[in-house]
Amino acid sequence: MIDWLVSIPALLREPETRFSLSLTGQVVLITLLLHLIASLLLGYCLSKKSFPGRVIIDLLVTLPLVFPPVATGYALLMILGKNGPLRCRILARDVSLVSEKHPDTSILNLIPVRVVSITETTSPGNVLIRLNTNGTILLALITQRSCHALTLKKQMSVWAQIKSVAVLG
Repeated sequence: MIDWLVSIPALLREPETRFSLSLTGQVVLITLLLHLIASLLLGYCLSKKSFPGRVIIDLLVTLPLVFPPVATGYALLMILGKNGPLRCRILARDVSLVSEKHPDTSILNLIPVRVVSITETTSPGNVLIRLNTNGTILLALITQRSCHALTLKKQMSVWAQIKSVAVLG
């Protein structure tokens, strides 16, 4: 009837789950504390009529509320883009490969790539696939069985499915 409900206690006993929940809780508490301090200081500064930087702070607080979403998207692209100060980190284990683009997948980040190299790893049964997507190198860690099933070869065009992404500064 409600099988997923029965599996929750077992899931909560797993060390990875407890670590994830603990880390999430810590991040939430630290973020809440920092936002509380910042908002109180900001509110105090904006409540003073004679505060020296009041006009600039008021502008910085109001600007994101009126800034058009397209301009915000462009700014994010400039920050997170290929030559921006922030780069996107994609772990090799979070990249899967498919020979054709499939619309019926839970992984929505699909990128056309070309196989640069296929290298054996120290982990038995795995291979590291080096991929090129418009000059950017992407790595995929897949099983040897999957590599043979897809008949992967150098210069072959495939689709990379990216499961998760982390932004690096």
